[in-house]
Amino acid sequence: MSNNKSQNGTSRSDEIFADFQEWKKHVSDDEIREIINDDDCLNRTEISKALDCSRSAVYSNRMQNAITEFEDEKRKEGILPKKSEQDVSKDSNKKGSNSNKGEALPEFNGSNDELLYLRKRNSDLEEENMILKAELKRFGELGALISDELD
Repeated sequence: MSNNKSQNGTSRSDEIFADFQEWKKHVSDDEIREIINDDDCLNRTEISKALDCSRSAVYSNRMQNAITEFEDEKRKEGILPKKSEQDVSKDSNKKGSNSNKGEALPEFNGSNDELLYLRKRNSDLEEENMILKAELKRFGELGALISDELD
């Protein structure tokens, strides 16, 4: 589990994903039980420590999907507690939930990396919002044009 700063983001992401796959093979059931958080899920911070990577890397969509898959496997094996219907609905009703997009929300502790992540995410969402507003305006104009043609 190297931490070579000169690698580009994609190769580092691939390396972290490979490290996680390897970690899954070697982590004991007792170790898994020790890193369960209050939501009966694996603590992402502890996983990032085990993989020697940043927490934000563990919150990438690829890693989130892999961790959730691993959690589901461990639930079937009885290592992790089963999620009840109430737990599932509670997760999707959390403030700011992105459950309709299939994204899990990361937990933030105020570090500089997290601030940079939030600023980048905010910038991306503002850009997407501007694009969607422009498309909406165009569709409104097209709708008015069609309406005028029908009259």
